[in-house]
Amino acid sequence: MRHSYGVERRAIGVRAGAAVALLSVVGLTPAVASTDGASFQIMPYSGVFSFLSGVSADGQIAAGGSGGFRDYDPIWGEKGDVFARPIPRFPANVSSDALGISGDGNVVIGRSGLTGSSIRATRWVRQGDGSWAGEFLNDENGDPTGDLFGGSTSGQPWAASQDGSVIVGGSRSDNGNEAFRWTEATGMVGLGDLPGGSFISDAKGVSRDGTVVVGFSQSDNGTEAFRWTAASGMVGLGDFPGGITASQSEGVSGDGQTVVGSAGVPFDAETGWTSGRVAAKWTQADGWVDLGNFSEADGGDPSQFRNGLATGASYDGSVIVGTSGLATRSSIPFVWSEASGMRPVKAVLLEAGVTDVDGWDILGIRGISDDGRTLVGDAMAAGNAFSGFFATLPEAFITGGIGVGLTGDFTGNGQVEQGDLNLVLNNWGGARGAWENTEGFATGNVDQEELNAVLNNWGASGSPSFEGFAVPEPATGLVVLGLLGLGRPRRRAARR
Repeated sequence: MRHSYGVERRAIGVRAGAAVALLSVVGLTPAVASTDGASFQIMPYSGVFSFLSGVSADGQIAAGGSGGFRDYDPIWGEKGDVFARPIPRFPANVSSDALGISGDGNVVIGRSGLTGSSIRATRWVRQGDGSWAGEFLNDENGDPTGDLFGGSTSGQPWAASQDGSVIVGGSRSDNGNEAFRWTEATGMVGLGDLPGGSFISDAKGVSRDGTVVVGFSQSDNGTEAFRWTAASGMVGLGDFPGGITASQSEGVSGDGQTVVGSAGVPFDAETGWTSGRVAAKWTQADGWVDLGNFSEADGGDPSQFRNGLATGASYDGSVIVGTSGLATRSSIPFVWSEASGMRPVKAVLLEAGVTDVDGWDILGIRGISDDGRTLVGDAMAAGNAFSGFFATLPEAFITGGIGVGLTGDFTGNGQVEQGDLNLVLNNWGGARGAWENTEGFATGNVDQEELNAVLNNWGASGSPSFEGFAVPEPATGLVVLGLLGLGRPRRRAARR
């Protein structure tokens, strides 16, 4: 798993009351889930902006930072919270932020000393009373320095194992910038680097059990992704054949089998691509696999130079997040699955009927749950309002059962329109039958749930899931009855 860093942004207002002002700008209300549970919820704090940089394995707890001008507070929150909650700075009054969280949600990792010259790797452990206690990571001698020996003080942890007993990141040692792996027993231990090139390495992800560490280093070939275990040491993962070596690993699946990041591609005479990086995944069986690009329907351009980076993965590696380029913008947050391919996160949510994401520009995905459905990151609204967020993807995006997950598209033609409404009204009260896009519905009968799905997503469009569904004309009397009952609660008899 991988929890990415927060990026400094220009301050947009004073700290006092900023979260309340943000809510008034965007009109915050509790997140409304679509039929299959997809949702989008911002989680602001009192700083001039906030971000969420990591999420627990079950997708319920996240951590991040809030502030501006390098003056940060670590924050955390639970799914459904209206506001993020503070984590005490450590030491007190020293600028700190959170870069990730353990799988069980009980250990937050981050940096302390952001406004000074000494940045120290820090962890906060949740206590029995729910409070958080901070401490620097200890070095090999057991001293709480938050740094490797040698060089200037700069310890930055990027990821933690399931219970937080293993933490990985980068620091400065006598050798240079060096990846480290920490346990309480061993302290911060440097992992070395790949042979050749300048001495540099950084650890960006760790498996849930803490045995697999991934990152990047410099080798004789150039920048190269690595995978580390105690048995093998640091092993370079190479790159696509024919191009410059420019692979980089930013995260790993919870089971340690799928490494995600980017890899270099050679010049392609057909597309005109020059050597660059594409979002990619690596497994022992297949080596590097290109995750592809956005479709033309999503604004992708097959002739466009791509600059992609995968940053996180679900436990089994079947769902991957990151950024990739569009013709109109160089970096768009994506979610990828084997079933649905690469899609912009916002498009997936909108097609699932999540209207709460309207007006928000998703800037980055910085954490993903083990099942691949819950994402956290940061977003920007009109007026430069920045906030962390929780997002829940539709189940159908992962399973591929309904194409891209267009809720309400019962005919499967890629649009929610009159034909879908006709199906609902002509079959009201009866069995639904073999309609498209019905995964996650509570019953198999046609009732208010199906009607709401059509009305709440009227006019939405996406990729057709099949062709040739015959749509009957509506029965006049049923149309009238249906229109009279739009939005009216209907009492259901108890089902046994």
